[in-house]
Amino acid sequence: MSRKVDVDRVKKFAKALKLMMNVMIVIMIIGLVGGIVIGGIMAFIPNSSFAHIGLQLNIGRHLNIQLKDNQFLGVAQVRTLILAIASSMIPIIIATIVIVKMIRDLLITVEGGKPFDEKNSKRLMIIGITVIIGSLFESLSYIIIFNLVFPMINSLGLENINFTINALDGSTILLGVIIILISGIFKYGCYLQNEYDETV
Repeated sequence: MSRKVDVDRVKKFAKALKLMMNVMIVIMIIGLVGGIVIGGIMAFIPNSSFAHIGLQLNIGRHLNIQLKDNQFLGVAQVRTLILAIASSMIPIIIATIVIVKMIRDLLITVEGGKPFDEKNSKRLMIIGITVIIGSLFESLSYIIIFNLVFPMINSLGLENINFTINALDGSTILLGVIIILISGIFKYGCYLQNEYDETV
């Protein structure tokens, strides 16, 4: 009896998480579309509208830019900087949507009482690969941003700027590898479950 209660509890928890994942997917899609629309509008706004705006941009662990002196920002073309950063985030948001969707689909099978579905091992594999690709793309996108805006920002004079750019995020890549390994273990678990079901 207690085992059935535990299973029901897990199913309810999976259902709640699934609803949360659905909400996250909708919010991210709205944010992605909204960001693209705002970026399109910003592309037509003149650089002079962005003059005298102070900026301190800390983008994840990879890129930190501080523009401390407002009088130089007209030269810096802040719009170009903002558009470069926003456009680099689009693939990262798409990767996050893919990961959240895979987790949601996995939770649907848990809610249905069939967690050892072979499709779940494929979903875990997709999550692992997406985490690795997303991590590599994130680092690459910040390097591209840096190279796009460096000549523009360098014209301000180095006394007004603090640059910090870090290498690849090894911990995220390791996480992706671990998820891929878990997907392999899960696939083997599915095989054993199928063998057991056939013998019963």
